Amino acid sequence: MDELAVRPEFRGPEIVDVARAVAIGHTKDGWLDARVIGEALRAGENHPQDLKKVWHHVARWDYAW
Repeated sequence: MDELAVRPEFRGPEIVDVARAVAIGHTKDGWLDARVIGEALRAGENHPQDLKKVWHHVARWDYAW
């Protein structure tokens, strides 16, 4: 999450908040990856477009948070 938080301008600061909520709500360790983002999408707790932007962060810098 630290890496995501230092780049709020990439997809917007609200996406950092979405990512943090997904990490807290869908993981034990706070790490984001495609599986976790997919679980959040299926749960319907966030707008799909916001989750796509979270994925952009993960994919662009090629590591999980």
